[in-house]
Amino acid sequence: MKLKFVFLFLFIATVCNSQVILNALEGELWNNPMCSNKNISKTPCSQVVGAVLNDNASTPLGKEYDWNGAGGFIDGGTNQALIEIGNQCWFKRNAINLPSNFDPSPIWNYDPADIDVGWSGFYQGGPYTNEGRLYQWSAAMNGATYERAQGVCPIGWHVPSDCEWQYLENTLGMSIADQQFEGLSLIGRQTGSVGSKLSLYVTSGTNSTGFSGLLTGFNTTEDTFQNRGATGDFWTSTRDTSLMPMPGLAHYARNLYYGNIGIRRYRFNAKYALAVRCLKD
Repeated sequence: MKLKFVFLFLFIATVCNSQVILNALEGELWNNPMCSNKNISKTPCSQVVGAVLNDNASTPLGKEYDWNGAGGFIDGGTNQALIEIGNQCWFKRNAINLPSNFDPSPIWNYDPADIDVGWSGFYQGGPYTNEGRLYQWSAAMNGATYERAQGVCPIGWHVPSDCEWQYLENTLGMSIADQQFEGLSLIGRQTGSVGSKLSLYVTSGTNSTGFSGLLTGFNTTEDTFQNRGATGDFWTSTRDTSLMPMPGLAHYARNLYYGNIGIRRYRFNAKYALAVRCLKD
């Protein structure tokens, strides 16, 4: 009886903040050793205050919700602002707000010695519909450096971690080996055709999740805009601390590419400016 009680207590304590510690509760289902002991948010959109189901039948792998809290945070407003995929609740469109610690946005004058100054802004010629802002990493994180920080997200939301993206990818059928694969190669991270499920604008794109990933491009370390229409790049809140003598190389991101059915996992220099999708705590 004592063992049963202890297990029940641990289960309740773990689920209470809508967090799942994977090695304790999800290990047999996921079994990704890279993400053992990592917190993974699994809060359905139905638990978001002010969210109202407005589902699109053409996205069978996701459920859309209107949300009255989207104003100023999610490009495109409140209509179908959230998407629930595998019990995770994500922004359906890119973040658009200025981070409070970098408002107004710092001026970014390129110089070889420049560092990430917390710049954010629109792709050259923008803003473009539903594409949101591009953020240098410190702007995306609103000055924080710890994993799963609130960053530019509303209260009760955060910049998703590398492992939370891996959990999403697992939900959509990616193998564990591909989840862990890192790099720009088109060979890895193909199982499950995750990129095609997240966007209409990649190879065989169906957007069957409703994630509606756009190919928004990025701003480079030289302060030049590139790849709009070719790639969609999203920050995670995870750094590889083993590279901390070279912090610019240590920030994980995700990349949708027009010629790929998968989604790539690799590290960007913090001075690059990428899009952000927030995840509910």
